[in-house]
Amino acid sequence: MKRFLFGILLTSGLWVLIGNLHSRAENSVVKQYEIQEELFYRYYGKKIPLKQRNDVIAVAFKPEATRNSFLPLYLKLQQYFRRNTNASDIEVEPLGNHYALMKMASSSSKSTIMQLRLSQKAYVDTTLPVVSRQRHSEEIILPNEIVVSFDEQLSSREQQIILQRHNLEVIRPLRFSKNRYLVKSKTVSGTDILKVANQLYQAKGIKSATPNFIQQRSKYSRKTN
Repeated sequence: MKRFLFGILLTSGLWVLIGNLHSRAENSVVKQYEIQEELFYRYYGKKIPLKQRNDVIAVAFKPEATRNSFLPLYLKLQQYFRRNTNASDIEVEPLGNHYALMKMASSSSKSTIMQLRLSQKAYVDTTLPVVSRQRHSEEIILPNEIVVSFDEQLSSREQQIILQRHNLEVIRPLRFSKNRYLVKSKTVSGTDILKVANQLYQAKGIKSATPNFIQQRSKYSRKTN
């Protein structure tokens, strides 16, 4: 009987030990994941931390819908949520003609549901993450774009090789800047564009690579870094 009880206690102790070790391993993985998921970009050698906003969703409207709608699309979106949902705590603000910020009184609990509803609207192109710089509270939309500056000695072919290696394509050259382009990713979206920009920043032949931002100013307008 004593041996039986001792066996039970020993087994219980082993399970507790295994559970503790498993818990520690999980915590270690979580911490590593959190470190890997740190949001930042580099601006001429300086690391700029970012924080994702869970209480704001950015909405990009389809260009043709913007042109053909008599009612501003941000108002159309606001009316939809007030008429068809219980989301009376949602406010939609314009950001130029092609974007809007949808602000929620409560944060992440509604975010996924709202993004699903937005994806079903015919005039909505996509939703984009909203971030803020450290110690700042301004809303900054993170589109799927990067501003890249190449070394002057690189040929056009060498530039294309670098872009293809990172699954990027040119949207347009930037005015008044030689060898500086606005590019977009063909494979990633959301905050993952930060990782692509940081990888590109380290590539040989690149002078700078920063994510493009759309941010709110005194007059709603688009800002390109």
